[in-house]
Amino acid sequence: MKLFKPALIVLIALFSLSILAIIGITLITFSTDGGGFAGSDLLVGIGFGSMLVAIACPVLIALLVLASWIKRRSDMKV
Repeated sequence: MKLFKPALIVLIALFSLSILAIIGITLITFSTDGGGFAGSDLLVGIGFGSMLVAIACPVLIALLVLASWIKRRSDMKV
């Protein structure tokens, strides 16, 4: 699995960026008393996308680790 480490780095980076985006949107929303300003509709789309990435990345990381574990177990001579 040559791409294991780069894929893991990309997934962790995407997860971190999505969490930072969610925190940033939360700070903007609470500092403006719940939104209602020009561009707040854009924040809803960004927040929804960040939420989906934050949900999908840990699942993909777990699947990547599971695939690596299965490959390592299959390479063993039992």
